[in-house]
Amino acid sequence: MKTAISNLRQNWTSVFVVRMSHALALKFFQLAKEEGMMGQGFVWITAYGLTDIFDVVGSLALDVMQGVLGVKPHVQDTVKLQNFTQRWHSKYRLENPGTSLSEPTVSGLYAYDTIWALASAAENATYVNLDFGPSVTKNGSTDFDRIDTSKAAEKLRGALLKTKFSGMSGIFRIEDTQLVSSNYKIINIIGQDRREVGFWTPNFGISGSLNMKSDINTIIWPGDNKTLPRGWLLPRNKNLTIGVPANPGFGQFVKYEGGPEDKGFCIKVFDEVVANLPYQVPYTYRGFNDGKGNSNGTYDELIYKLYLKEYDAVVGDVTILANRSLYVDFTLPYTESGVRMLVPVLDRRQKTAWTFLKPLTTDLWLGTGAFVVFTGFVVWCIENHEDFKGVPSRLSTHS
Repeated sequence: MKTAISNLRQNWTSVFVVRMSHALALKFFQLAKEEGMMGQGFVWITAYGLTDIFDVVGSLALDVMQGVLGVKPHVQDTVKLQNFTQRWHSKYRLENPGTSLSEPTVSGLYAYDTIWALASAAENATYVNLDFGPSVTKNGSTDFDRIDTSKAAEKLRGALLKTKFSGMSGIFRIEDTQLVSSNYKIINIIGQDRREVGFWTPNFGISGSLNMKSDINTIIWPGDNKTLPRGWLLPRNKNLTIGVPANPGFGQFVKYEGGPEDKGFCIKVFDEVVANLPYQVPYTYRGFNDGKGNSNGTYDELIYKLYLKEYDAVVGDVTILANRSLYVDFTLPYTESGVRMLVPVLDRRQKTAWTFLKPLTTDLWLGTGAFVVFTGFVVWCIENHEDFKGVPSRLSTHS
């Protein structure tokens, strides 16, 4: 068990759900505390079977489970339950003088109600033949399959599924062969007590009240921490390994040199992001090369290495593709993200012999007309100049 807990400590995850026996759970949390896993940053959630461990084991469990969250079915405190608890307490203490159990557990109340349900179902079942018959067995069956079964079993089962009454634990009702328990309490272990911080109900989910949606009370996490843990921790004595393409397509984005002189836009962005985190993240770059500066494969192979956990992350000009997204998660691209489509345009405009005139705008027509008038005026001026008289002047001179 100690080896398994040490392996958990080396992982990134710091949120754990525990479901095991009381004796094993006590030993488990003792070892977890020795490994430093009951301090800040960790989250421990126990199933109902361990929420009442303190009633069974005693205060020793409280010492090693500080900050643990647990859930348990919510049982309405009624006069009927109070009277039953008093009778149970006096009799149980008499038979078990050294016990630390101060009240019946919810599982005990379920068992009590189940006995009443069986008795009620037996009374309601109309089949009175209590004979037993052999079970139908198949090859490879266990010895339990050879135990004789009651011929009234089906009748009794049907009556039990229809049984509904108000018991010690609340309304006893079975649906889909499961006992219905609609509401749960969320328990936080603080000091020498279990503090109720909220509920879970089908109507409101996690809430501070059974009858309305409201905020739950403040949870004290392991290490006397009131801040919500991140849910992950950096492994101890280990740097993040960041993969970098050895021969990128664009040197301005990433250029791996195998040292502090690594540069490029992608590397600068990554360095700045890590530097602005509220906690320290040690990391080292490792080029995806063959040791001689040449690339050790394609970009797809580099992404697959990340999937195989040979790298903790990859920094570079890696294109986001659908097949790559099946193996890893991508950050948002540095450029504006979006989806674009190129489609051919169907020209529905009517075409005639004068279509070529459509590009000629009004301004262009006015400009062309003005230029023609100006050109004609210049030609007229030249024709009427004394030094450039045309044919009519020469004919009059010869005559």
